[in-house]
Amino acid sequence: MALTLLPGTRVRLDPEQITKIDICCADTARVEVRIFLRDEATHHYFEFASKAAAVDFYRQVWQLRSGEHLADREIESLMVNNGAELA
Repeated sequence: MALTLLPGTRVRLDPEQITKIDICCADTARVEVRIFLRDEATHHYFEFASKAAAVDFYRQVWQLRSGEHLADREIESLMVNNGAELA
């Protein structure tokens, strides 16, 4: 279990334990990113004042978990489809 500090936070977790990442517009002023972990009933919740900041955070967490870099269009697609489940 290799704990990693999530970008711009004080939260440490093992990226290999991430099972799902959601990104959604909570309202006109807030965007949320939720990270679900294997064997944890609750999720980690991060709120951002701008879509750009949330997308950047999402991209960095995704890269920690999968090693892949997502383009803006791919993230927009994930927002429409309520995030991504990871194996």
